[in-house]
Amino acid sequence: MTATSRASWPVRTRSSGRHPLRMLPSAAQRNRAFVLLVLLALGSVAVVGREVKTGERGILAQGARATRVVTYTLTEGHELHVQVEPGTTAVRFVVHGIRGAGDIQSQASATFTARLHGEHEERTEQLTLPLPKATGRATMEQGDAVVSDPLGVDIDLRKTGIGDLALHLESLRGADSLAIRVYRRQAPSAHGGVGRRGGASLPLRERLARQAGELDWVDLNEDERLTVVASRLAKTAASSDLEAALATRVLVLIPDKPELATPVAHTLATFALSQEQRAAFTVHGPASLVVRCEDTRTAPIVATLATPGAAPITRGARGELRLEVGDGETQLVELSTEGSHRLGLCGPHGTALTLPSPLSYVRATPTRRVLISAPAAALIVRVQARRPMALTEAPQADIDIDASIVDAAGRTFRTPVHATVARSVYDRYEGSADTAPSEPVVLYLMIPARGRAELAARDGSVDVSLAELDPLAAPRPTRVVPAERAALEPWRGDQSQQWAGFVARAPTNLGSFPNDARGNLGIAHRIPMASGQRMTTSPLRIARPRLHGVLRRHGFLFEPAQHPLGFSVTSHQQSALDLRFYAKGRTQVVVQIDGEVPRRDEAGVFKHLTLARSVTVEGETRCHVELGDDLALGPHTLYFSSSPDESVYVHVPWRHRTRIEKPVAWLAGDFEP
Repeated sequence: MTATSRASWPVRTRSSGRHPLRMLPSAAQRNRAFVLLVLLALGSVAVVGREVKTGERGILAQGARATRVVTYTLTEGHELHVQVEPGTTAVRFVVHGIRGAGDIQSQASATFTARLHGEHEERTEQLTLPLPKATGRATMEQGDAVVSDPLGVDIDLRKTGIGDLALHLESLRGADSLAIRVYRRQAPSAHGGVGRRGGASLPLRERLARQAGELDWVDLNEDERLTVVASRLAKTAASSDLEAALATRVLVLIPDKPELATPVAHTLATFALSQEQRAAFTVHGPASLVVRCEDTRTAPIVATLATPGAAPITRGARGELRLEVGDGETQLVELSTEGSHRLGLCGPHGTALTLPSPLSYVRATPTRRVLISAPAAALIVRVQARRPMALTEAPQADIDIDASIVDAAGRTFRTPVHATVARSVYDRYEGSADTAPSEPVVLYLMIPARGRAELAARDGSVDVSLAELDPLAAPRPTRVVPAERAALEPWRGDQSQQWAGFVARAPTNLGSFPNDARGNLGIAHRIPMASGQRMTTSPLRIARPRLHGVLRRHGFLFEPAQHPLGFSVTSHQQSALDLRFYAKGRTQVVVQIDGEVPRRDEAGVFKHLTLARSVTVEGETRCHVELGDDLALGPHTLYFSSSPDESVYVHVPWRHRTRIEKPVAWLAGDFEP
């Protein structure tokens, strides 16, 4: 279960109908008719203006920019029920706080208990949501009650089957009641989403965004847009826990209109920087931005800019720095200054920015463990562990974790994890100015069916964020370079939002963590810096199948890629296999290990994960495919498939027939960001 508060954006509604005018025989008659029509129109507006309610005045003022939505009313101590239909992967609740007198308080929150009774699983979870402020983007159609901006809550139902989902409002602070909309999401298709996204008109995009519980398409990041387009979303009904039907309210959504806004400078974001901290974000052009120091006009501002295909550049100024990003360009920006200052990012309203992404965490201690239970199917969970560090203490700290996995038979696999990490200069705790998280330690937990995993800090506190591998996710894209390049270390770009194969999840025992042991991080979209090490190819060699139709290019032998290749794993270490592909036309090649699911160890804790890879091949192309330390010892098979169906050839480091067999040697290295 995840909760995110999102920015709002414009929504359009369409009006139809024509008012035919009869042609008059003379210019004088036409002029008189025109004056009469103007007077009648002004009189109509005056009459309507006296009769409408507050929400209707908003609709008249905003015209096609406003839209009406029907919501359910939920009060403290009551609940609503949603039937889980076949094929449902998630249910989204879009929540507005309602207050009859006064504004929505800054500390307003709602605490829910979600009870799920499904065909394949049952679970109960608790969630406390901070209600957003009321900015005027949502109003009541009838009455003068204050309405907060929307907050979206997703409940994962991929393993549930048919069933019933109940959302009980335990407590409500800072508001009188809630207005809730309910949406049902079906399994997304990444390929279908890519195809439909390109042809989606602006009204369609806005309608899809509204179905996702949002107000505007432009504020969604790339992954969210793809998910919204690729998913089938539908508004669904809910029922009450009482005999009477749920009460309903009609809200009017009145967002700003970026494409019609006057291009004046608005404060788009602010960054409070202390000591060595930096602000990082992505700008999608065209954009004309100004960075200002809000507390002094003499502080130096330094911006490091990175564009795909070019080396990062640095620009600086005192007090104010201007940035220009061309149409169609994407630029990563890092800001820094001397001392502790507050920087404001200003520009036209509607500028496309990718600001730090929210990430939930729970704080583990030696006595408060993180528990993850697997259902009837095995789970692969990515763990990010961070140490909370005061800005006044040393810039490095140790993370010590005890990780244990227990299978259905009761067998236990224990792994101690130790790492020395640096304090992050990019990431932030929400609402904390004197503490920063460390850089993360990333682990992968292989939890067998009906098994469980436990994580505990051996010393101090460790903040743990979890994400579950989506078995239906498209293959992860792989970085490629033309084959003539000697070094396989191109500009990596912003990798954090390019692949949505992991879905954020909460611990199974989330309810055992008090509110002060939960929180959110702001994860920055930073510029990936080169490691300074040249990536070397793995000495792993594969026996060449010696098929008909072999291709020789520049001294390399290429075999037809439609045939699988076998190799063997003799130790649990990470490796990267050097691959060269050749195809006359542009094609997408998917590289799979052992078919759809790699043959991994059944249970364990691993540093690197083996995944199916997607490679864009055009001419002769070179790439590395990472093989993680999760692969089971013994024989494995590489499979290749192309789309569209193109004649593709592959070269790997072939093993000579006369060469004496030796154990496979693996090279460790950080091949992925």
